[in-house]
This record gives sequence, structure tokens and C-alpha cells, in this order.
Amino acid sequence: MAATRFFGRLSAGVVFWRTTASVSARVLGQLDDSLAEAHATLGLIKISSREWPKAAAEFRRTLELSPNYATAHHWYAYYLRFANRLDEACAELEIARQLDPDNPATIAQAGFTFAVGGETAEATRLLAILKDAAARNINVSMYAAMVEAGLGRRDEALSTLEQQARSPNGKVLQGIQHWYAFERLRLDFLIGAYRGR
Repeated sequence: MAATRFFGRLSAGVVFWRTTASVSARVLGQLDDSLAEAHATLGLIKISSREWPKAAAEFRRTLELSPNYATAHHWYAYYLRFANRLDEACAELEIARQLDPDNPATIAQAGFTFAVGGETAEATRLLAILKDAAARNINVSMYAAMVEAGLGRRDEALSTLEQQARSPNGKVLQGIQHWYAFERLRLDFLIGAYRGR
């Protein structure tokens, strides 16, 4: 299985995700307009289909309906990072971290965003938090690897992912090859690591 993109072609996993997302968007669009979670999910789906203005509108509506919804702030930051609005993304991630301080996905997203924004000291500080959490729960490792990838530490990121893949307690890393943070890494070795458990 190839990593996400190879010379402009999409992997089967990405095509499946986008097809599923399209169907989900139609269903979510029929739900009550006052459901913040539906708008947040639609925003994430619009990111996957690169419908940037619609994604932004969905996240704004979500936060209007539920300003203390941590996941919405996290996902909106994801959109802002794609829009190259890193300062705003970091601000949204800070709100998400205040609302849900122990969420490893939010910490990782913040670390990755700081890393690609050149704020390596803050990214490294967040990486240390994730590494500490991963020592207690191997399944947090993939989040640490995301920050390592953002910092350009390819070998460390691959090693961290492999440790999780080889651990008998490690959850399946299926789908992470589609994560933006890992787009440039070849993750084929993980298949062999799982088979070796």
C-alpha cells in the first residue's frame, strides 16, 4: 500500500474517505441546523473535499452554536493551518487545549502547527508532554510522531510509529498514512510490523 499521494494519484483509502464523506455530508446537511456537532463534522468533510469557504462557514457556525466545544476549535485550527493562517490556528488550538487540556490529538495538532510555523521551542515542549503520556499509554505515540514529523525528525517519527505498531497493546495505526503530518513519510513498513506481532 502506498503512502497517501504518489505523483498526484490518490490512494484507495483517500478515495474511500472522500466518497464516504460525501455521503455523510448529504446526511448531515439534513439534520437540525442547531446541532454544533453536525456543523463541525461538515466542516471537517469540507476540508477533505477542499471546499475551503464552506469549511470555514461550518466551523464559524459550530463555534457560534457551541463556543466551548473543544473539538470544534481543534478542527477549525486544522482548517486555518491549511489556509496558512498559522497565528489564528495556534490561537484556536490554545482555546481547545484550555477546554480539554489532556487531549493528545489537540496537543499534537498544536505541536505540529507550531513546528511548521517555525516555533520549534513550543513544539518541542508539547512533544515532551506527548512522549511522557506515551510512556504510560503506547497509543499516544502516533501523536508524538506527528509532532516529530512537523519538526522534520523523520527517523524519530518512523521509529515512534514502529514502536506503537510492534507493541502488543498498540492500537492499529490504520489510516494514519492519510494524515497530513505523515504525507511525506513512507509508512509501508507498518504493515510488516503488524504482521510480526
